[in-house]
Amino acid sequence: ALPADVLDAVLAAVQARERVAAEAALAAECSPESLTGAHVDVLRRRGVNRVSMGIQSLDDDVLVELHRRHGVAAAALAACDRLTAGGFFVNVDLIYGLPGQSEESFCADLGSVTEHRPHSLTLYNLRLNEHTPLANVVADLDRLDLAALVRWRTVVRTATQALGYTQTRWHTFVAPHALASSYDRAPCVDGFDVGRQLGVGMSAVSHLGHSVYRNAEGFDTYVRRIEAGESPV
Repeated sequence: ALPADVLDAVLAAVQARERVAAEAALAAECSPESLTGAHVDVLRRRGVNRVSMGIQSLDDDVLVELHRRHGVAAAALAACDRLTAGGFFVNVDLIYGLPGQSEESFCADLGSVTEHRPHSLTLYNLRLNEHTPLANVVADLDRLDLAALVRWRTVVRTATQALGYTQTRWHTFVAPHALASSYDRAPCVDGFDVGRQLGVGMSAVSHLGHSVYRNAEGFDTYVRRIEAGESPV
Protein backbone atom coordinates (compact mmCIF):
# COMPACT_ATOMS: atom_id res chain seq x y z
CA ALA A 1 0.00 0.00 0.00
CA LEU A 2 3.00 2.32 0.38
CA PRO A 3 3.98 4.60 -2.51
CA ALA A 4 7.21 3.34 -4.05
CA ASP A 5 9.34 6.18 -2.68
CA VAL A 6 8.06 5.62 0.87
CA LEU A 7 8.66 1.88 0.55
CA ASP A 8 12.21 2.68 -0.55
CA ALA A 9 12.72 4.90 2.50
CA VAL A 10 11.41 2.21 4.88
CA LEU A 11 13.68 -0.48 3.44
CA ALA A 12 16.64 1.88 3.47
CA ALA A 13 16.02 2.70 7.14
CA VAL A 14 15.84 -0.97 8.12
CA GLN A 15 18.96 -1.88 6.17
CA ALA A 16 20.89 1.05 7.66
CA ARG A 17 20.22 -0.32 11.16
CA GLU A 18 20.34 -4.08 10.67
CA ARG A 19 23.08 -6.22 9.17
CA VAL A 20 21.43 -8.40 6.55
CA ALA A 21 22.99 -11.82 6.11
CA ALA A 22 23.66 -12.96 2.57
CA GLU A 23 21.25 -15.89 2.90
CA ALA A 24 18.49 -13.88 4.56
CA ALA A 25 14.95 -14.02 3.23
CA LEU A 26 13.77 -10.48 2.56
CA ALA A 27 10.06 -10.81 1.93
CA ALA A 28 7.40 -8.26 1.05
CA GLU A 29 3.64 -8.64 0.88
CA CYS A 30 1.60 -6.87 -1.77
CA SER A 31 -1.83 -6.62 -3.34
CA PRO A 32 -2.32 -6.71 -7.10
CA GLU A 33 -4.30 -3.47 -7.21
CA SER A 34 -1.42 -1.39 -5.82
CA LEU A 35 1.69 -3.04 -7.27
CA THR A 36 3.49 -0.92 -9.89
CA GLY A 37 6.69 -1.19 -11.87
CA ALA A 38 8.20 1.38 -9.51
CA HIS A 39 7.52 -0.94 -6.55
CA VAL A 40 9.22 -3.82 -8.37
CA ASP A 41 12.26 -1.63 -9.04
CA VAL A 42 12.52 -0.63 -5.37
CA LEU A 43 12.19 -4.21 -4.13
CA ARG A 44 14.83 -5.45 -6.52
CA ARG A 45 17.23 -2.60 -5.73
CA ARG A 46 16.88 -3.18 -1.98
CA GLY A 47 17.58 -6.90 -2.26
CA VAL A 48 14.10 -8.21 -1.55
CA ASN A 49 14.03 -11.74 -2.91
CA ARG A 50 10.54 -13.01 -2.03
CA VAL A 51 7.19 -11.42 -2.68
CA SER A 52 3.80 -12.76 -1.60
CA MET A 53 0.73 -11.42 -3.37
CA GLY A 54 -2.78 -11.75 -1.98
CA ILE A 55 -4.98 -12.38 -5.00
CA GLN A 56 -7.57 -14.35 -2.94
CA SER A 57 -9.94 -14.87 -5.90
CA LEU A 58 -10.21 -14.21 -9.63
CA ASP A 59 -13.99 -14.66 -9.79
CA ASP A 60 -15.65 -11.29 -10.35
CA ASP A 61 -18.83 -12.34 -8.53
CA VAL A 62 -16.83 -13.42 -5.49
CA LEU A 63 -14.73 -10.25 -5.60
CA VAL A 64 -17.88 -8.14 -5.47
CA GLU A 65 -18.89 -9.97 -2.29
CA LEU A 66 -15.44 -9.35 -0.79
CA HIS A 67 -15.32 -5.68 -1.80
CA ARG A 68 -11.90 -6.36 -3.31
CA ARG A 69 -10.58 -3.43 -5.26
CA HIS A 70 -8.62 -5.08 -8.05
CA GLY A 71 -11.88 -6.18 -9.66
CA VAL A 72 -10.68 -7.93 -12.78
CA ALA A 73 -8.64 -11.08 -13.03
CA ALA A 74 -6.40 -9.64 -15.74
CA ALA A 75 -4.92 -7.06 -13.35
CA ALA A 76 -4.01 -9.70 -10.76
CA LEU A 77 -2.43 -12.01 -13.31
CA ALA A 78 -0.49 -9.13 -14.87
CA ALA A 79 0.88 -8.28 -11.42
CA CYS A 80 1.97 -11.90 -11.01
CA ASP A 81 3.81 -11.71 -14.34
CA ARG A 82 5.45 -8.46 -13.27
CA LEU A 83 6.88 -10.14 -10.18
CA THR A 84 8.06 -13.33 -11.86
CA ALA A 85 9.73 -11.26 -14.59
CA GLY A 86 11.45 -9.30 -11.83
CA GLY A 87 13.28 -12.42 -10.68
CA PHE A 88 11.56 -12.81 -7.31
CA PHE A 89 10.45 -16.00 -5.60
CA VAL A 90 6.71 -15.42 -5.98
CA ASN A 91 3.97 -16.74 -3.74
CA VAL A 92 0.27 -16.24 -4.48
CA ASP A 93 -2.47 -16.43 -1.84
CA LEU A 94 -5.89 -17.85 -2.71
CA ILE A 95 -8.82 -18.45 -0.35
CA TYR A 96 -11.38 -21.22 -0.54
CA GLY A 97 -14.80 -21.29 1.11
CA LEU A 98 -15.63 -17.69 0.18
CA PRO A 99 -19.24 -16.48 -0.07
CA GLY A 100 -20.68 -17.45 -3.44
CA GLN A 101 -17.63 -19.51 -4.37
CA SER A 102 -18.04 -22.98 -5.88
CA GLU A 103 -15.46 -25.72 -6.07
CA GLU A 104 -15.42 -25.28 -9.84
CA SER A 105 -14.79 -21.55 -9.46
CA PHE A 106 -11.88 -22.11 -7.08
CA CYS A 107 -10.29 -24.74 -9.33
CA ALA A 108 -10.62 -22.36 -12.28
CA ASP A 109 -8.80 -19.69 -10.25
CA LEU A 110 -6.11 -22.18 -9.37
CA GLY A 111 -5.62 -23.17 -13.00
CA SER A 112 -5.41 -19.57 -14.18
CA VAL A 113 -2.88 -18.60 -11.51
CA THR A 114 -0.59 -21.57 -12.09
CA GLU A 115 -0.38 -20.74 -15.80
CA HIS A 116 1.61 -17.69 -14.68
CA ARG A 117 4.15 -19.87 -12.86
CA PRO A 118 4.28 -18.62 -9.28
CA HIS A 119 6.84 -20.55 -7.26
CA SER A 120 4.41 -21.39 -4.47
CA LEU A 121 0.77 -21.11 -3.51
CA THR A 122 -0.71 -20.42 -0.11
CA LEU A 123 -4.22 -21.87 -0.16
CA TYR A 124 -6.23 -21.41 2.98
CA ASN A 125 -9.79 -21.56 4.15
CA LEU A 126 -11.88 -18.52 4.95
CA ARG A 127 -10.87 -17.24 8.39
CA LEU A 128 -12.48 -14.09 9.67
CA ASN A 129 -10.91 -11.36 11.71
CA GLU A 130 -13.90 -9.80 13.42
CA HIS A 131 -12.46 -6.32 12.87
CA THR A 132 -12.40 -6.60 9.06
CA PRO A 133 -15.13 -5.55 6.62
CA LEU A 134 -15.41 -9.15 5.40
CA ALA A 135 -16.65 -10.24 8.81
CA ASN A 136 -19.70 -8.06 8.27
CA VAL A 137 -20.34 -9.58 4.85
CA VAL A 138 -20.24 -13.25 5.77
CA ALA A 139 -23.26 -14.54 7.64
CA ASP A 140 -22.85 -17.25 10.23
CA LEU A 141 -24.27 -19.80 7.80
CA ASP A 142 -21.51 -18.97 5.31
CA ARG A 143 -18.70 -19.80 7.71
CA LEU A 144 -17.09 -23.15 7.03
CA ASP A 145 -18.19 -25.98 9.28
CA LEU A 146 -15.93 -28.98 9.82
CA ALA A 147 -17.55 -31.13 7.14
CA ALA A 148 -17.28 -28.37 4.57
CA LEU A 149 -13.66 -27.72 5.53
CA VAL A 150 -12.73 -31.38 5.05
CA ARG A 151 -14.47 -31.44 1.68
CA TRP A 152 -12.69 -28.25 0.56
CA ARG A 153 -9.28 -29.50 1.63
CA THR A 154 -9.84 -32.69 -0.36
CA VAL A 155 -10.67 -30.58 -3.41
CA VAL A 156 -7.56 -28.45 -2.89
CA ARG A 157 -5.26 -31.44 -2.45
CA THR A 158 -6.62 -33.20 -5.55
CA ALA A 159 -6.45 -30.07 -7.73
CA THR A 160 -2.90 -29.14 -6.74
CA GLN A 161 -1.65 -32.70 -7.26
CA ALA A 162 -3.13 -32.69 -10.75
CA LEU A 163 -1.17 -29.49 -11.47
CA GLY A 164 2.07 -31.03 -10.23
CA TYR A 165 2.36 -29.00 -7.04
CA THR A 166 3.88 -30.52 -3.89
CA GLN A 167 2.27 -29.88 -0.51
CA THR A 168 4.86 -28.84 2.10
CA ARG A 169 2.51 -27.57 4.82
CA TRP A 170 -1.24 -27.83 5.21
CA HIS A 171 -1.61 -24.53 3.34
CA THR A 172 1.57 -24.36 1.21
CA PHE A 173 2.04 -25.91 -2.24
CA VAL A 174 5.26 -25.63 -4.23
CA ALA A 175 5.59 -25.60 -8.01
CA PRO A 176 7.66 -28.24 -9.82
CA HIS A 177 10.09 -25.62 -11.13
CA ALA A 178 10.73 -24.32 -7.59
CA LEU A 179 11.37 -27.62 -5.81
CA ALA A 180 15.04 -27.71 -6.81
CA SER A 181 15.63 -24.27 -5.32
CA SER A 182 15.40 -23.07 -1.74
CA TYR A 183 11.64 -22.88 -1.86
CA ASP A 184 10.86 -23.02 1.83
CA ARG A 185 10.83 -20.08 4.19
CA ALA A 186 14.22 -19.30 5.64
CA PRO A 187 14.26 -20.31 9.31
CA CYS A 188 13.38 -17.45 11.62
CA VAL A 189 15.24 -18.99 14.56
CA ASP A 190 18.71 -20.43 14.98
CA GLY A 191 19.53 -23.82 16.48
CA PHE A 192 18.96 -22.47 19.98
CA ASP A 193 15.53 -21.00 19.17
CA VAL A 194 16.89 -17.45 19.21
CA GLY A 195 14.64 -15.49 16.89
CA ARG A 196 15.95 -13.37 14.05
CA GLN A 197 12.78 -12.30 12.30
CA LEU A 198 11.83 -8.63 12.07
CA GLY A 199 8.37 -7.62 10.90
CA VAL A 200 7.60 -4.05 9.82
CA GLY A 201 4.09 -2.61 9.59
CA MET A 202 0.70 -2.87 11.25
CA SER A 203 0.09 -6.24 12.95
CA ALA A 204 3.56 -7.44 11.86
CA VAL A 205 5.08 -10.14 14.05
CA SER A 206 8.75 -10.19 15.06
CA HIS A 207 10.66 -12.96 16.82
CA LEU A 208 13.81 -11.39 18.25
CA GLY A 209 15.91 -13.19 20.81
CA HIS A 210 13.60 -15.22 23.02
CA SER A 211 10.61 -12.90 22.67
CA VAL A 212 7.80 -12.63 20.14
CA TYR A 213 6.37 -9.17 19.44
CA ARG A 214 3.32 -8.01 17.55
CA ASN A 215 2.79 -4.47 16.35
CA ALA A 216 -0.41 -2.52 16.93
CA GLU A 217 -3.06 -3.58 14.42
CA GLY A 218 -4.91 -0.25 14.17
CA PHE A 219 -3.67 2.27 11.61
CA ASP A 220 -4.20 5.33 13.82
CA THR A 221 -2.48 3.76 16.83
CA TYR A 222 0.40 2.47 14.75
CA VAL A 223 1.06 5.80 13.04
CA ARG A 224 0.69 7.80 16.25
CA ARG A 225 3.30 5.68 18.00
CA ILE A 226 5.71 5.78 15.09
CA GLU A 227 5.46 9.54 14.68
CA ALA A 228 5.97 10.00 18.43
CA GLY A 229 9.14 7.93 18.33
CA GLU A 230 7.52 5.21 20.43
CA SER A 231 7.53 1.45 19.95
CA PRO A 232 4.65 0.16 17.79
CA VAL A 233 4.65 -3.13 19.75
